[in-house]
Amino acid sequence: MNDRTAVIAEVRRRTLAPIWGCKKALEASGWDVEQACRSIAKTLHDSRGGRNGNSHDSHGMVGLYSHAFGRIGVLVEVACESGFVSRSLDFVKLVNAVAAHVAWANPQSLERGAAGLGEVCLLDQPEMKETQGQRTIGELVAELSHKTGEEIRIVSFARFEVGRPPSCCRANVPAL
Repeated sequence: MNDRTAVIAEVRRRTLAPIWGCKKALEASGWDVEQACRSIAKTLHDSRGGRNGNSHDSHGMVGLYSHAFGRIGVLVEVACESGFVSRSLDFVKLVNAVAAHVAWANPQSLERGAAGLGEVCLLDQPEMKETQGQRTIGELVAELSHKTGEEIRIVSFARFEVGRPPSCCRANVPAL
């Protein structure tokens, strides 16, 4: 396999775009992988008609996590603006990291404004699995949002533990 084929395969792996689209974006970017990926993301975003975060058709993923031999279970919903981003490896990793974090840390609220005295909100907690506490969950979400050029946000989560009532939190913001 020659170098250009490997580069096309890398862009395809990252974006899930058709091979011809990857090749076209790479040619336009001078074979720069990062620029080609951003170009594909922008093209797909623009093809949605330039709709912004007020659009009612949102995309995203529901992440599932089971911990401690099935004694703790978590559902987390993370929204984004396009199916392209929701299928990306970085987005899937983020959703899985958030679900594992909710199982581990048991946050009591999603946003700062919803937290009462003594409660810790999910977005302010340091993420331990991927970054060993170097960044908060909110920073991870903001970083991926910046990287993709789309609004990404945690919509809701629910944590279930055997013998305890479930803890559920939902954001008070409109759909993407």
